[in-house]
Amino acid sequence: PRDGLDLTLLVRARPDRRARRLDAAVGVQIRGRRAQLVSIRRGEVSLLDERIQLRRSPRMTTLEIVVQVFGDRMVAHFIDPAEGRFLGTLLANDVPAGRGLVGVRGGSRWGQGVALTGLSARPPCDGLPPVEPDRAPLVVLMKPSDAAQATVYGRILEQLEGRPPRVAFRTDWAGLERLHCDRLPVLRMITRMPWKYLDRHYLTWRARPPEPTGRGVRIDRSYKNNEMVEAILRAYLHRFPDRVRLATVGTSVEGRPIYAVAVANDIEHAGRRPTLLLNGAHHGDEPLSVEFVLDAVQQLLEAPPGDARTQRWLDNWVVWAVPLVNPDGNHYFLEESKDGARKNGRDLDRDGERDLRDGVDLNRNYPFYWGRLGERGSHSKPHSRYYRGPKPASEPETRGLMALADRERFAASVSYHTGTVAILAPYTIPRVEGPEPNEAWTVAEEIAAKLAEHPQQRPYKVRKNLYAVDGTDQDWHRFTHGTLALLVEGALYTPLDMTERSAIVAVTRPTWTVLLDRLLEGPSVSGFVTDAAGKPVHAEVEILEQPTRNKERWHTRCRDGRYDRYLPAPGTYTVRVKASGMKPVQQRIDVDGAVRLDFRLPRGTGGTGTCP
Repeated sequence: PRDGLDLTLLVRARPDRRARRLDAAVGVQIRGRRAQLVSIRRGEVSLLDERIQLRRSPRMTTLEIVVQVFGDRMVAHFIDPAEGRFLGTLLANDVPAGRGLVGVRGGSRWGQGVALTGLSARPPCDGLPPVEPDRAPLVVLMKPSDAAQATVYGRILEQLEGRPPRVAFRTDWAGLERLHCDRLPVLRMITRMPWKYLDRHYLTWRARPPEPTGRGVRIDRSYKNNEMVEAILRAYLHRFPDRVRLATVGTSVEGRPIYAVAVANDIEHAGRRPTLLLNGAHHGDEPLSVEFVLDAVQQLLEAPPGDARTQRWLDNWVVWAVPLVNPDGNHYFLEESKDGARKNGRDLDRDGERDLRDGVDLNRNYPFYWGRLGERGSHSKPHSRYYRGPKPASEPETRGLMALADRERFAASVSYHTGTVAILAPYTIPRVEGPEPNEAWTVAEEIAAKLAEHPQQRPYKVRKNLYAVDGTDQDWHRFTHGTLALLVEGALYTPLDMTERSAIVAVTRPTWTVLLDRLLEGPSVSGFVTDAAGKPVHAEVEILEQPTRNKERWHTRCRDGRYDRYLPAPGTYTVRVKASGMKPVQQRIDVDGAVRLDFRLPRGTGGTGTCP
């Protein structure tokens, strides 16, 4: 079957022969790669649950559909019979009751070469295979007493809050049928599977405090929700009070704090150092991205005292880590449904409930060229998973990260994601180019050269983008502050195996360690801009040999007048500094490593050069 597949597999069908239509039926409708459960009444088709895309391979020639109907519940499985591979599952509660026929109805797009090769039905409880809850799991809600009698068909996952008492019970399609045959009632099927019912590690560790170790905290037991992130960061603050500052950089739409830590030796007196930003989980369905950031915190704080490289970083940098930018999406992914968790918690239809159409894609919500590509780079329709929001920076999560960047003027940043394996260097928007030569691309290639083979067998490559995109955090950091801003796609998918998780995290470490070394070792230039009295000046700093192309104006940090620039290669550069009401100054320098270059601006015709 290919795109010409257009049919509905019907059960409980009652044809109205006079009107030449179906008076009633329920079934599975397939069009191309899209499948959905439907109810038909007097010829009108309505959707019973969300659609899914079938994960069919191009070589697949046969599709097997298995439908089970018990009372008011229906389950449909899609199978590649040649490979014995499950392609997807659809479930629906509250299915219309009734008796009727089994059949197939062809649609208007039924293609040539598509044929029905078999149609059969069997009575319930006849010839069932063994139950294998880890093969194609289903989760149902049951009374605790009924679930206790059913453990031969699966296992109890958790006791749910509220009344009446209920438990989540994991089984498979054969177990579901056996429960029906043994008259062990199912209260409801979980039609949208949360991560917690697939990941036993998370379900075990989500309510436990961080596990202390000899050097700090163990962070590789499971993936993290926002409360777990907070507990780990507080544990590090308690263990290393002279190296850690804990902060909240904003609050999510649903009221969850967005936690951050600044890490450095003598943190209370580190305000004049360059800063690096590491952030994860702009998208709530990418929990592995949280691990990349927490691992960096762990590596910095738990390194032995004799580790000279790490001590140099801690002495000369402040690393800001924001592990979980989108706590609402993360909560929905872990606790409610793996589907629709990419976006934040914005209740777009104002019905008081989170559903697949709600939310804003935070990494399409940043102001730089927001919506520039129309419907190609992001979407204006709220139901899209790439919905960019009603206006630039409309979301509190976005504004929180922007405020932190406006204050710190990061020398470099890494935004961690999952979905493939790549390093994206700005600008990611088509036909928007960075300075030439582009030091961000150069440094990204230096990082890629130091990355070992990825456990998911994909090499890291430096790319401009994966597809047309606009409104990203990476491009905003670059345009607004001149930050060497990279986006790292760290894995094809989030693995359930914690050993694989740790291997991926270890391979990805050079994405931030190289940035720390590269500024300190050069080629780079850093310094402070002050006025005649030694006070910091809010000044524009240009490298004349790297002309910008988008009217960028990159300024010093407000609190101390600091600037930092990675340079693409050794050579001679001209640094020009100018500020409102002051005479511009420029100086040529030979750069073969890390150069310190301070400026003191003479008074001009008025103005103070202070931050706006």
